[in-house]
Formats: sequence, structure tokens, C-alpha cells
Amino acid sequence: MITEYPSRVLLVNQDSTVRDQWAQCLQTLSTTWFHADSISEARDSLVANQPDLIIYGAGDAGDALDSWMTEIQSCQCNQLIVLTEDSPAFDFGKLKTGMDTVDATLINALLKIRANHLLYQKAFQDLTSQSIAGFLDPLTGLYNRILFHDLGEKELNRCQRYTRPMALIIIKVDDLKSINSSFGHKAGDSLITQLADVLKQVTRQSDVLARIGNKEFGIILSECNLAQCNIRAEQLIETFATHHPTYQGNKLPFSVSVGSAEMDSGDVFLEQLIERTDENIHPSLVPLGETLTTQNN
Repeated sequence: MITEYPSRVLLVNQDSTVRDQWAQCLQTLSTTWFHADSISEARDSLVANQPDLIIYGAGDAGDALDSWMTEIQSCQCNQLIVLTEDSPAFDFGKLKTGMDTVDATLINALLKIRANHLLYQKAFQDLTSQSIAGFLDPLTGLYNRILFHDLGEKELNRCQRYTRPMALIIIKVDDLKSINSSFGHKAGDSLITQLADVLKQVTRQSDVLARIGNKEFGIILSECNLAQCNIRAEQLIETFATHHPTYQGNKLPFSVSVGSAEMDSGDVFLEQLIERTDENIHPSLVPLGETLTTQNN
């Protein structure tokens, strides 16, 4: 459970009695505690202990409060700022995600609630980042085949239920093996990365773009019938035909094969649409800079 996610809390105050009061309020939370007497000591603890949450008084940073808040945020640490009567003027408009304040007079009632909320936020962010990383292609940053299938299945089910159109485009780099042989595998990786960047620029926000194989990209087109899909495929071909990827000053000759298909009313799984699109892919040996062609069903 996310509420049981282990967390680290740094308490900053020169008065140990105040720190003990804060710790007493938070004692039921599952945390590892760190203490600092000053901002200088807290700065070292941020680096050494990487806390999830830091609790400190607004007056501890003095006139450097704004820069201190920014420094903490850059360490990806959430922060809870305790306000007192002698605290410097505080601009609540500067609070961002991962930041909150609590009045010192309300410590006993609100410190645990607000600290727990910030710890929950941090745990959710960390777990989400870890999960997303497992669904991204490390080379291009695009979705990988696993997430492509997951999102594609959900979209196919939606379109089947509400009788909406859906289509798929698959793009394959024809000669990646020869590029790897001629220029090295780093050149092949560079080509894939550059082509992925082109696809990012020409796809819509509603499209699902992924690297689904070593030399293969897939694009799920929501609310798109076959005729519209064919137009999109031709546009992609024209874009690739005018693209000139390079590696270490050398132009990389390449060609792509493109196929497209639309969802059929009998499709139950995304794999059925993928197989039909694969059958329609037209292998192309057209060199860089010339018009490429595609075949659609």
C-alpha cells in the first residue's frame, strides 16, 4: 500500500525541544528521522540522506527563504514550512506542488495531517516514476510494446463499445542491419532516435506512439477511419522522404516500409489489428530523399 511506503523526514530547528514536539506529532507515521540544527546542517543532510520531506521554520532561512525553498525543491524533496509570528513575510503564491505551510500555533492539530499529505504525494510520485520507467523505450523515450498493447487494448475496447473508428500505422526501418554493419551500432541507434524525434513532431496528442520492435514503430489513431489513416501514412512518408539523418557528419542512407489498417467490427484483441497491418506493409528500397510508397488495405 502507498500509505505504508517507507519515508524519510528531516526536522530542522535549532531548538531540540521544538524538534521533539514535531517528532511527537508525527510519531505514528512510518518514517526514518533526521535532525538538523541549522540550514547549513540541513543542506548537508539533504545530500547525504535524501529525505522525502523536510520540516523547517520560515524564520530559519531568514532573508534567503526564497532561494532555500528553490534549493530544496531541486533536491526533489517535499517541504513543510512552519510559520510563526516573527517569520518573514511569506508569499503563499510561491507555493508549488510538494510544498505546504502550517501555523506554529496549530502544530498539534495539523502538522501530522499536512506532513502525511506531502509524504503521500512524494510516495505517489516516486512509485509512478518507477512504474512509467518500466514502460518506456530507453533509447527513444517512446512507449514500449508493453504499454502500446495495454493502451491499444483499452482504446480498441472503447471504440468497439461506442462504434467509433480506430486505425493503426506501422513503420519499419528497412536497412537498419546494413547501417549497423557499415557505420556501427551507435549509428543505428542514432538513426532510430532521430526518426523517433520526427514521429514525435508529426503525431497528434491523442495518438499512441511507441517503439514496438528493434526497428519498428507503431501509431494508434483514435477517431480515425481508413481513408484518414491513409492520408496520415502518406504524410509520414513525405516527411521521412525529406529527412536527412546524420551520424558524426555522415548521412545515413535509409528507407522505411509503412502499412496501415483500420479496426474491424470483429476485432477483439489489438493483435488482430496489428497482424492485419503487418500484412499490408510494403517493403521499400527507395533511397533517402526520394518519394517512398506505402500499401494500405
